[in-house]
Amino acid sequence: MWLGTVRNLASVKVTATIGCLILCARLQGGLTPEASAGAEPILGAVPAEAPSGEGTAPFARHTYRRLLRLEEAVFRSAADRASRSVVRLEWVGGQTLLGETFPGGAVASGLVVASQGWIVTSTYFFVEKPEALIVRFTDGQISPGRILGRDFNRMVTLVKVDRNCEMLLPEPCPPTELRVGMWTIAIGWTISDRPHLGVGILSARNRIWGKGIQTDTRTSPLNYGGPLIDIYGRVIGVIVPFSPDGKDPVAGVEWHDSGIGFAVRLSDIQDVLPRLAEGRDLFPGKCGVSFAHQNPVLATPVIASVDPRSPADLAGLKPKDRLVQAAGRAIRRASDFYEVVHQHYGGDEISVLVEREGKIFEVQMQLAPDHEPLARVFRGPKSPATPP
Repeated sequence: MWLGTVRNLASVKVTATIGCLILCARLQGGLTPEASAGAEPILGAVPAEAPSGEGTAPFARHTYRRLLRLEEAVFRSAADRASRSVVRLEWVGGQTLLGETFPGGAVASGLVVASQGWIVTSTYFFVEKPEALIVRFTDGQISPGRILGRDFNRMVTLVKVDRNCEMLLPEPCPPTELRVGMWTIAIGWTISDRPHLGVGILSARNRIWGKGIQTDTRTSPLNYGGPLIDIYGRVIGVIVPFSPDGKDPVAGVEWHDSGIGFAVRLSDIQDVLPRLAEGRDLFPGKCGVSFAHQNPVLATPVIASVDPRSPADLAGLKPKDRLVQAAGRAIRRASDFYEVVHQHYGGDEISVLVEREGKIFEVQMQLAPDHEPLARVFRGPKSPATPP
């Protein structure tokens, strides 16, 4: 029975090794995930079946060691492909969202996102703009940078350098290919001469009111602003300090290196780049309604109260109104409405279908900017958290 178990283990390891050999050959050959699997294994041929007899156990141990080496090679290959797009930002002055100042200088990670010298990093570091900022590239070039715009909703900041970055653009991972359980690699560049990395899996796709991707990869100020990539080196998103409960924009810092980390999808960042490039600071949107149940997942979308002179009040919403649809999305519970609001910015206008006394009508509501992320720096965290 013992020998049969060892044989089965060896067979499983061999099968997994062959798959890793093919994947590693693809990656190191610079092929796409869709390319054919005809490349030569980089560590030599592996028998299709484990041999039987006395040598079975040593064969299994040898195969397992090879599998581990292949796994490391896959991670290194993915990181090497993505690292050309990673930069290190170095600056003097400024202030973080936790009120920290850096009179002696500080560093953070960033990601090239456009050929015209646009670089994204985390807003966590830049509640106040620094006195001087330089951007260091992995090819050794150093360029002065300047902050164009900051997003206090998805917690990303756009930096501009005067350099053509066409050859440094990352390959994006299509949102449709994101799967819970897939490998993720977090890349940062702060304390070492070259980018550093951590490995984990994608834990959830739509967290923080639909704004974030959750990973168990270790994240911290060492890699905030850097990319979260897949095993093909494609960028999934940019690492930011979101909070697991989504109530405070910087509470996620307390969870650093805990196995609960977040990233903003690269596709969402690309959508907002034009506004940031205009030099605008973007803030979360708020509308000023609340619901009867404190748990938004359980609460029906019937308005309990409306804040005076709030966007909801100006749009004509009243207590006992039932929300049917917002921004084209069906509203079945309060959390659905909160998610719509949280994904928009102050100044955005959304259409809302409302049911009142059996009649359904549409209103246009312009969300107000929520400056809470800045206000908390000067007076500490708010308590308790207020609804949008």
